Amino acid sequence: YGLYQFTGVKGKKALVILTDGKDTASKFDYDTLVEYVKKAGISIYGIGLKISGADLEVKYRLNKLAQATGGQTFYVDSPKNLESIYRQINDDLRSQYMLTYYSTNTGTKDKWRKVEVKVEPSSLQARTITGYYP
Repeated sequence: YGLYQFTGVKGKKALVILTDGKDTASKFDYDTLVEYVKKAGISIYGIGLKISGADLEVKYRLNKLAQATGGQTFYVDSPKNLESIYRQINDDLRSQYMLTYYSTNTGTKDKWRKVEVKVEPSSLQARTITGYYP
């Protein structure tokens, strides 16, 4: 439901997901969710609350979702730590640069195109979306 709130919104879009890792009411499967947020251009910031180290599938999916959309993933054991996580997300969103690229490829319009951004010096890090739909 929260993703639909972004319909028609222009500019940078981000959604913070606080989860215990248990899926109890999804209307869509995971792969459909990933495709939707990639097409909508929404960065996902996932916060896993009290997710055990043994729950590798949950961590994999949350990490993949954030990575594919240019977001980040955080894991906390206590709600007491949430304030600092929210502060980090706020700082991250306020300190981003937006790069725009216009492709000369006029081929298929609905095919996923991969993107890679490299920065110098190598001590710097770029966190970006993994691609886009034209």
